[in-house]
Amino acid sequence: MIPNFPTAKKEQYFRVLQEWFQNIYAVGRRKVYPQNFLHQLADALMLRDLKDETALRDLGLFSDIIKDVEQTYISIDDRWRYREMINFFRNIAQGYELENPDYIAKTDAVSVSTIHKVKGLEFPVVFVVDMVSQRFPGKKSEYKGLIPEPLMRAAKNRGAYGSRQEDEARLFYTAVTRAERVLYLSGSERHPGLKNAKKRSAFIINLTHSQMTEEQSLTSLSEKIEPQPRFDDNELPTDFSSVKSYLTCPFMYKLQSIYGYNATVPELFGFGQTTHTILERLHQRYRDRVPTADEITQMVESTFMLKHVFPSNDPKNHPGSYERAKTLVDKIMKLYVRDHGRDFCRLRQDEVRFELSVEDALITGAIDLILKEDERQQIQSAEVIDFKSMEIPNDITEYDWREMSVQVQLYSKAAREVIGQNAKTGFVHTLKNNKRVEVPVDE
Repeated sequence: MIPNFPTAKKEQYFRVLQEWFQNIYAVGRRKVYPQNFLHQLADALMLRDLKDETALRDLGLFSDIIKDVEQTYISIDDRWRYREMINFFRNIAQGYELENPDYIAKTDAVSVSTIHKVKGLEFPVVFVVDMVSQRFPGKKSEYKGLIPEPLMRAAKNRGAYGSRQEDEARLFYTAVTRAERVLYLSGSERHPGLKNAKKRSAFIINLTHSQMTEEQSLTSLSEKIEPQPRFDDNELPTDFSSVKSYLTCPFMYKLQSIYGYNATVPELFGFGQTTHTILERLHQRYRDRVPTADEITQMVESTFMLKHVFPSNDPKNHPGSYERAKTLVDKIMKLYVRDHGRDFCRLRQDEVRFELSVEDALITGAIDLILKEDERQQIQSAEVIDFKSMEIPNDITEYDWREMSVQVQLYSKAAREVIGQNAKTGFVHTLKNNKRVEVPVDE
């Protein structure tokens, strides 16, 4: 590997390999994260000096593969898991495809994809092919693996490890709803090596629409519809996390958003997410009253989860990082309810989706709104609150407020222009020290 990286630091490279080897074969519980290993290698190989775009994309794909490994294992901390990871790389990982970043340039192109990969996307013209019997939908199949049937019954009943026509019908619905302007459903009666003609798919036999036509040959699309640009060439759909990444470091944005590099797993990975989830569930369950201390504790016990931290074998007498984090969340929630219990007596809208055009960008996201109603259930006021699991330092002047304030301001603008709620007040609420700081949201 070293010859391909002329500016690599050889001593650091071999030291990383040695430490990785020692961690895998060490005795006792520890955390060994492959993504950290990749980042350490990238530093040793001086990835920042690499000019080969293809190599950068290849390593980004490898980072994506590692992320899927970490979805299964908390850490690669013994020989067996290491062998499983290598087996995954040699077999399953070969099916990963290198994503083409040319969509950033928005050039006219044809995308060939499975239906699963286009969920959530749309295209001006969509071709759904192979709409013939026993292809789409395919033959009904059952699980025929080596694991005993009783152990697989629950998975089989929900449709895993087999195919059912109702599952493929949902897949067909996904496919046909990807089209923005024109949809083609095609199939061939004659297939090489088959004596009998193929029948039409059950999904299209009774499909009717006033604008549907049937053709035996494909004529030019330009004769049927007027070409229209999908969006302004100067607009690139994005979200605030991408904006934040770009403002922090454009090269980091390129690595993450275009080449697919993933962050390393921190010590308390997921702490912020599980804190937000508990807060959201409290608001969903207690809309008309303030939850009690016992109800808060019950919610924390049933919801709290940190995948990458080991719970203690003796949590009562010897609590570890997992138990201390859970105790901290319980304390955070109780302090929040004590000081801001009035939020529970107002209408709260969670995760209100929006798209907002701001100069040369299309910003997408989800807003937390606190709404105040009058006796006739008419909304009097709206507040945008951005909850953070971090702390605000005592000396605020030393802290960079740019990224947090810009987020609240953008979301307040979206609340007014997209959702129709005039959010006159915006706040950043840091949960660890229970501080709510007002952010100006005027023009």
